[in-house]
Parts: sequence; C-alpha cells; structure tokens
Amino acid sequence: RCDERRLRQIAINLLSNALKFTPEYGSVSLQVFVGKVSSSRVSVHFAVQDTGAGIDKDLIQQVTLPYVQGDRSVARRYGGTGLGLHVVHRILDLMGSRLTIRSAPDKGTRFSFAVDFQLHTSEGLADSLSHGQENQGLLGVHEELQGKKIVYVDDNPLNLMITKETLNALGAEVDVFERPVMALSTLDSGSLQVDMIICDLCMPEMSGNEFMVHVRTMDLNPQPVCIGVTALTDSQLANIDITDFDHVLSKPLTADKLARIFQKNNTLEHTREPSPIF
Repeated sequence: RCDERRLRQIAINLLSNALKFTPEYGSVSLQVFVGKVSSSRVSVHFAVQDTGAGIDKDLIQQVTLPYVQGDRSVARRYGGTGLGLHVVHRILDLMGSRLTIRSAPDKGTRFSFAVDFQLHTSEGLADSLSHGQENQGLLGVHEELQGKKIVYVDDNPLNLMITKETLNALGAEVDVFERPVMALSTLDSGSLQVDMIICDLCMPEMSGNEFMVHVRTMDLNPQPVCIGVTALTDSQLANIDITDFDHVLSKPLTADKLARIFQKNNTLEHTREPSPIF
C-alpha cells in the first residue's frame, strides 16, 4: 500500500518535465524495478530518463528549488518555470524518499527515486515475493545477466554511466568506452574475455557497423554476441548497414531487452543476420 495520489503526481510531473525538454526526435522512458522485499514491505525503484536538454552538474542541486532552471534560455525555448521538480522534491520528502538526478548538458537527464510499499497480501504471496527477490539487489532478478562480461561503446557518457550502473547491479561485469578506438584497442589486446559487445549505431568517430567489422576480424574466444543500439526509426534504420550485428535494439537500452537476448542465444545458433529491432 502507498499513497497513490502522491505517486501519480510525482510520475506525471517527472514525465511532463522530461517530455517538455526533449525534442521530437528524442526519447523518454519510465522504468520501474522491484528492490528489496520482506514479508511485510517491498522497495520499488522508479526512474524517468530522457535525451533532452540536460542540466549542468553545478546546477543539479538547485533545480529542485521553486522557479529555478539550469538554463534561462531553456525556459524561453520550452516554457515553464521548473516548479514541477520542486513539487516532486517536497512530496518525496514527505514520503521519506529523495530525488536523485544524473544529467549532462545536451545529453539528457535521469531522475530516480525509491519508495517503500507496505505489502497487504496473503502470507503465501508475501513469502513468494520475499524468496524470489532475496539478496538480488535493487533491480530484481535477471539470472541471464549474472556473471556476464559486457563491453558497451557509446559516445553519450550519460548512457554509459546509467547502463553500467544498471547492469552491474544485476551481477554483470561491464566495461564502457566513449571512443570506439579505445574499445578496439582493449579488445585486440586480449585483456578482456567478453560475452557481449554493445555499441551505438551512430557515433561521430566511426559508425557502429564499422566498429563491428573490426571486431569480427579479431580472434575472440568465445565469439561474443554483438548488439547494436539506436534511437533511429525503422525507416531511418533501413539506410544503415547492420549486417555485422547479431541483434539491433531500440533505445533506451534495458536489462529486460539484454536478458531476452541471452535467453535467445542459449537456444539458437548465431545466424549473423540481425534480428528484428525491438
């Protein structure tokens, strides 16, 4: 049990804020993860992530104050005063929680918080939840990812940070690279044993497929699953070469999507034909 009205107001304010400051070609996502579960309570983690205007790190602590925005020109361009974040901050304070903000200018923002719910269920259901989630960390159970070694390449440092934190919490070992050439150098040195390589399709230094062509020439054993990630639409993707990827995923990249990939590759041989985007 929780105050639904307050929780709904928080979600509406955060999503409205993200949609307001994200351009039409960007993306906004709401993620909900089950955390620690006991016989009487469950911790649920919420995150709203966008690819919008972003906030300078020196101003992050100020944006929850009333009528404060990171950039005055943003207010003129998008409208609004930033009051929604102040409301969220006040409501979470009343609920015994706090708002965590991770952001970078022109790269996007991630707002996250956790709320404890009182379980009002039968004893059997509470025990089932508790045993299923025990000691699994704040993001729930994804057994397919535990112990997996993953390399992620993306020119957006915010994407790298969030993905690394998420997958590490699920038991995966993640190495991130902002520059493809650095990732290639590390992979070619043989210092990493890799189960999966993920890279953005559109990077300024080289395209995702160019990066993957280099990877395919390396003597990597075992051969990793190669994933492309993109914010492009299906029609835009039709003009991009993705032949050297095993799968292509749409952004935002989530643990559920990667878990499904590992499930699929446990039962299917690599065809070297990219699967449909999802």
